[in-house]
Amino acid sequence: MDIPFLKKYPKLPILQILLAGTLVIFLLLTIPQCGNLSKVSKEVAEKRQTLADIEYGINNFHIFENELNSLQAQHDSFFSRLPPEREFPLFLELLSKLAKDSDVKIIAIEPQKVKDYLQNTLYVEIPVFINAYCGYHDLGRFINDIEFADKLMRVETVKIVAEGESARHQVIITVITFCLKDKEGEGTVI
Repeated sequence: MDIPFLKKYPKLPILQILLAGTLVIFLLLTIPQCGNLSKVSKEVAEKRQTLADIEYGINNFHIFENELNSLQAQHDSFFSRLPPEREFPLFLELLSKLAKDSDVKIIAIEPQKVKDYLQNTLYVEIPVFINAYCGYHDLGRFINDIEFADKLMRVETVKIVAEGESARHQVIITVITFCLKDKEGEGTVI
């Protein structure tokens, strides 16, 4: 094959082969690097996002600290209203005081057996039956005081038995008290 152009430049085919070889080597070296570059780019983007999150946290630390303090105060307030089970007599004293303040005359107050422990709860419910004499308004004030007392209690049932023409009636109330579970082996007071 006689090509006049190649005769004029006898080293051109060698140059073309060298260029083609260099191109192939270049491609073989850069293609894997492009894959690595893509992987590194993703990692860099993730690290930038992490840094942005950290910077946001640093800039808003006081907000998080205030929120944590607020939650801690709520936690402390809640647990101050939930005495340990062994301190159950506090409820009886509190119910007696609330009744006296509301002009409710307690005839009998009977703590009942602790309701069965639930496996995954921190508290127990202890029902208390109260037999008392009072007027309607006194009863309303007494129930309100129970519901908003310093210790967690809930009025479950109220039964009113009229006493003829008297302004005072017999009242039977079931109050549920809530206590922190005692640790195993400490036992209950009731």
